[in-house]
Amino acid sequence: MSTDTTFTPRSLTASEYVRELFGPADNAAILVRNRSTGHTVQAITKAETIASAGFQTWLANQSASGYDVFME
Repeated sequence: MSTDTTFTPRSLTASEYVRELFGPADNAAILVRNRSTGHTVQAITKAETIASAGFQTWLANQSASGYDVFME
């Protein structure tokens, strides 16, 4: 095992996080769940769509409205 490698943590935006985990054409699942009612919406779409500004804005609005957002 090499001890020469150092890990430098860095912060990622949500879009950067998606791009690091998936290729642009990979499918990923998003689950949006209302904390109060338990109502859920699921979307399965391409990573490039999830990383897009419009989709990220929608997710941010859902989170601000009391929804939990999960990605797999």
